[in-house]
Amino acid sequence: MKLKAVILENFRGYRECTPIPLADMTAFIGRNDAGKSTILEALDIFFEGSTKIDQGDANTRGDAGNVKISVVFSSLPDELILDAGAQTTLANEFLLNSEGDLEITKTYDCRKKTVPCRIVATALHPTAKEVSGLLQKTNTDLKKIVKAAGLEGQCQLNNNPSMRQALYEAADDLALGETEVPLKDGGAKDVWESLKKRFPVYALFKSDRASSDQDPEVQNPMKLAIQSALAGLTGQLNDIADQVQAVAEATANRTIDELKKSYPDLELASVLKPVFRDPKWDSVFKLDLESDDQVPLNKRGSGIRRLILLSFFQAEAKRKKEEKARDAASRVPIVYAIEEPETSQHPDSQHRIIEAFKEISRNGDQILLTTHVPGLAGLIDTESLRFIVSRAEQN
Repeated sequence: MKLKAVILENFRGYRECTPIPLADMTAFIGRNDAGKSTILEALDIFFEGSTKIDQGDANTRGDAGNVKISVVFSSLPDELILDAGAQTTLANEFLLNSEGDLEITKTYDCRKKTVPCRIVATALHPTAKEVSGLLQKTNTDLKKIVKAAGLEGQCQLNNNPSMRQALYEAADDLALGETEVPLKDGGAKDVWESLKKRFPVYALFKSDRASSDQDPEVQNPMKLAIQSALAGLTGQLNDIADQVQAVAEATANRTIDELKKSYPDLELASVLKPVFRDPKWDSVFKLDLESDDQVPLNKRGSGIRRLILLSFFQAEAKRKKEEKARDAASRVPIVYAIEEPETSQHPDSQHRIIEAFKEISRNGDQILLTTHVPGLAGLIDTESLRFIVSRAEQN
């Protein structure tokens, strides 16, 4: 999946609904405080990175209870695998917009200290009464609807996508219309969890970083290396998780059975059930860089630290090229978002990093960057440039 556009509304300086088209390589150019970094950080919030939304992210003149970050995806997966091996597609679930893309909106209520989030897909979705809201129905609810319609022989009753498809096909008129389809309610949660696994990895490299014992300027590339490795091993990791879950649930069930037999009057025994939580693999593995002279990298000059970041992108560009020559079909793409890559760099290094970015984008990943330097913008193709103008400048 690739990013086709980001749409902001009531978020920081973007009060009105503002669509921003994205390409394989996109450079945002504009004055200070025009809203360039806002775009990168909005995406970081959407992909649940290190940037967290809070009350201060609402536009001061907009609707703080209706702060929206939308992402439009292209290059969509051919299928989605849900729980229990059920398979479906975005087209079968009517989750594509009028242009055939996947458009996901996260709406935040920034009036509240703990900001809640609502997630929907804007799609041409069935609105006819007999088939509206099927994606949010549970397996039990769908079975009742299927049996009432006499469609048991047209689908698998243990398979939610199969039952939904049978109901859609039996309807006289789906009355498709642009609809906000909730993705966190009922059966839609399975689709949402499957979708998240297919999202690209989003990596944000900020320009203003504090020096700490583990400077993110150095650590983020290594963290990204871990994420990329895990993304390529999803199948194996899922197998491991399934095996651990099976053993753990068997032990839990034996414990509950013994509790019921030994203490039949204990009401607690009748409500206990094993619940397995998906492991957070990216928090298990750590990777650090150390210099041979024992001087911490974060204590070196900012130019050296940025050169490490530059070297990371150059190495990634070479790897992507080699990987594409073999087989990149199963790769999870990465979106590299970099603020001011020219910071503390000699012009020769600036030229090399732009060439590395171009190579990365040609080989399946995406680059988003911000810059103030006209010379750097001159190294980038015109169709990749986005000039950001603040509302004050427009007026």
